[in-house]
Amino acid sequence: MAGSWHIFIRSCLIAALLWAAFLGRAGPLAGGQETGRAIHFCSGRPAGNYNRLAQQIARHPFMSDFQLEVKTTQGSYDNTGMLRSGECDIALVQNDVAAAEHLNGRPYRALASLYDEIVHVAARRELGFDQISDLVYSEKSLRIGIGELGSGSASHALMILDELNLLSRKAEGPPWETLYIRLGEALEELRFRNLDVVFVTSAVPVTSLVEASQQDMITLLEIDQNIIQSLRSKQPYLSLCEIPYDVYSGKRNIASLGLRALLVLGREVPADVVAPLLEAVYDLPGHEGLPFLADLTPLTGLSDITIPIHPSSRRYHEEHRAELARLVQEYKDYLMPVIILLIPFLLLRSRTALFIHQFTLGRILVLLVCVWLGGASTMFIVEGSKNSAFDSFGKSAIAILHYLFSGLESKYPITPAGTVVSILILSLGAAVVALFTATIVSILVEQAFGIQRLRTKPRLFKLRDHVIIAGWSKRSERLIRHLRSGDLAKKPPIAVITSDSSKTTVRNRHHFKNVWVVEGRPCQKSTLARANATTAKFALLLSDDPGSEESELQNVASTLAIEALKPSVYTMAEANSHKTEEHLKSCRVNQVVNVSDLSEKLVSQSVITPRVMGVYDELLTFARQSQEIYFLPLNRDLANSTFGQIQRQLPRSRDAIAVGFRRNRVQIVLNPRKFPESNDHPGAHTRLSPEDELIIMADTASALRKPAWQRLWRKLRKETSGGKVMSTIDQLQLPKRSIERQDIRIGICGWNPGSRDIITQLQAPIIRRRYRYSFKVICPMTAPGVAESDKSGAPEDVSFVFGDPLKREVLKNAGVEDFRTLVILADRSSREAAKYSDHRSLMVALAARDLKGDIHLVVEVLESENREHFERLKNAEIVSVEDLAEKIMAQSVISPGITEVFERLLTASMDSNEIYLTPVPEEWLGCKFRNLYQKIVDSREEVCLLGYESLTSAGERVLVLNPSRDRRMRRGTVNWQQYEFKEGDSLILMAYELPDW
Repeated sequence: MAGSWHIFIRSCLIAALLWAAFLGRAGPLAGGQETGRAIHFCSGRPAGNYNRLAQQIARHPFMSDFQLEVKTTQGSYDNTGMLRSGECDIALVQNDVAAAEHLNGRPYRALASLYDEIVHVAARRELGFDQISDLVYSEKSLRIGIGELGSGSASHALMILDELNLLSRKAEGPPWETLYIRLGEALEELRFRNLDVVFVTSAVPVTSLVEASQQDMITLLEIDQNIIQSLRSKQPYLSLCEIPYDVYSGKRNIASLGLRALLVLGREVPADVVAPLLEAVYDLPGHEGLPFLADLTPLTGLSDITIPIHPSSRRYHEEHRAELARLVQEYKDYLMPVIILLIPFLLLRSRTALFIHQFTLGRILVLLVCVWLGGASTMFIVEGSKNSAFDSFGKSAIAILHYLFSGLESKYPITPAGTVVSILILSLGAAVVALFTATIVSILVEQAFGIQRLRTKPRLFKLRDHVIIAGWSKRSERLIRHLRSGDLAKKPPIAVITSDSSKTTVRNRHHFKNVWVVEGRPCQKSTLARANATTAKFALLLSDDPGSEESELQNVASTLAIEALKPSVYTMAEANSHKTEEHLKSCRVNQVVNVSDLSEKLVSQSVITPRVMGVYDELLTFARQSQEIYFLPLNRDLANSTFGQIQRQLPRSRDAIAVGFRRNRVQIVLNPRKFPESNDHPGAHTRLSPEDELIIMADTASALRKPAWQRLWRKLRKETSGGKVMSTIDQLQLPKRSIERQDIRIGICGWNPGSRDIITQLQAPIIRRRYRYSFKVICPMTAPGVAESDKSGAPEDVSFVFGDPLKREVLKNAGVEDFRTLVILADRSSREAAKYSDHRSLMVALAARDLKGDIHLVVEVLESENREHFERLKNAEIVSVEDLAEKIMAQSVISPGITEVFERLLTASMDSNEIYLTPVPEEWLGCKFRNLYQKIVDSREEVCLLGYESLTSAGERVLVLNPSRDRRMRRGTVNWQQYEFKEGDSLILMAYELPDW
């Protein structure tokens, strides 16, 4: 019995050992995973991106062989704690948290870099904040929600707020209180105004923030560039990111900071889990509910990782890249013909191949090349493996050349598909040759008869950021010439919409490159669609027949059509009356150019200040060495400077003069008053913000480049910190004289509603302080409005002389010899009268000049082509109605909103600036422009010096605005900046009223 008992015990031990051996072999998985052991995946909050991503991975078919359990946590910090304690095997962790753990010696390994998590800073919209730096300057104590305790959102919020408080250097401490609160509760508190700002670090989009922005409840704040640069210098794992404007109903992209979300493995995870896990991850992009994974691919899966990468993950990504290289090697023989086949289509859709559309012969050549290369590629793919004539791309290209120019010869296709392709190639070759012949004939005919029409826009060619001009006439041609000035570095594409394209003839078509014609009516959506109105930047609505009611109604209809198609297009329309102007403004036109109103104001200005028309001509003309007015955004470094500081230092850094600024793209302030000033009326000592724009007078829009801004910023910083600044010119004194009120007699030829407006402007209180005008109106008894004036009474100091001003006796009886100025107005009483108005005005001007040789003439001209006849008259100023509208519209394309600047300059009132020409005082003879400019800026005078008018030895007056810094020659004279004033010269000023000099 004892032996049997020992045998039984030994048998049990042997069986136990065999069973243990069996379990040791069969129990673990191929890579070492124990049977029944679950893999724990730490994600995030139940409704967060981490949790949704982990749930999708756990349910993916690639993970069906593994028991993956998803755990909800508070975020990255919670996940690393559970990795550290062994409670989880896989976790989603932000890059900065993973880097901190690695520095502390944690043996974690990264599997993949998944997506960017961006810091969102949302504030209540009514607070009016735009940037995160606005929190420091808040007048109230703010309550800020920074996320849950232990979350990445809280960590990043505290990091940014500490940096913000450090940069602000406020002794009383930060004006805010931070609260740990989850996002959903924070938005509820923000809705009830118990919270002001919310921080959240998450992928774009955050659903709750999208809903809050759609309810117009929040504004996303931009993180200032200096804060971003400071934080990135301290934390290299941070990256500069932008939140797209269209995600949260914004108007621009929001600059912010971002971090990568990493997939991290613990130390004991089996190696064979890695490949299926990565396959599942890279299969997720495109799944519903995970839009933040849209850009995730194996090629970018190892980017921006700050901790060691798991060996199995590195091997997986290297194998994937090797597989991609193998596929390229396998199909490289077919890649070349396919790429060549696609090149012509890419060129036809590309804006860089504009020359293809500019020249007809160029288009034919490109079409021929497309047929050749496309046919060669197609025949190589179809016939290459079966036909020795096409077994390489080179042989195929030679064979297609035979097809195009001589026929099949011996290179016959042997497949049905090849036969079809060869027939198509032969047909296209014949069509291209016929098209080439017809084009050559049409070009020769056009040259023989001098006919050159603008090119019709090809349907495939897409214009972008272009200008639409509705209506074609000679005025349209002149407007295009302004926009094609050599002074402009950037010349936008132009689409002209006209109902009759046969009338779009020009003298030299090469001067109209990138100008296209679209036939149709501009009020029809189909026509606007062919003109690519949805991608246009500007729309100019011209009157085909100025003064006609039909043309003005068409402008209104066109405005409504453009507004319905794309409201963001900046529309400008021409109006000939205040009634039309009101209709257009009611249609939400961005800018209305009332030609008659501007013409009357220019006539009034020319009466007050003789020769001022030359200043406006230069300001409105795009040409080299001529000055224009531009809006320029402020550099962030200059945002805290006052206008007076910038105005003082700007001419020393660049050839530009600051004449004012525009606040929030709405409020225009010209020549800001030095004293007093308020929030509603900012002055020269008002500090400008980054949203403000300078209004400068310069030769070109590129007058201020970045280096110039940097030099100007250094000078301003030196000035505000008490450093040495260029001293004022003490020897120059501002003379003060008491100027007596002058009585001046003015003659006006013609009477219409505009005449009364001109007289009203010349009788404004600010003008009557210096001048008293008496008016004598010369017109026939039957002139429109005369009878009404008799009934209602003529304006003060106005008398009538009835008769035709063409007759010398009528002018003589009116007392032309006693007039200082004779205003000759255009006759718009009827179409027939307007047709011959300029001829009558010329005859009246000649008759007046015979009676008084030195009389100052101000003539209103309707057609700009007749301007040259009046320019031969000495001491005559021409106000060209058409020229005025064309130049202002061209200026508005380059600087939208510039019309308001000129309207303010042309309006005589106590709160507006005008341009004056005044003789150089005797005390300043021998001075230079820059010295005088600095003295006037440093004084309390409400004057901005723009330039001067020089009297040459030959008696010619030369207008010089903003004399240049360099030593270039101008108009055959020496350097104008070093010019010393002499007797007979005049200063050009912008001021609220003429100073007592």
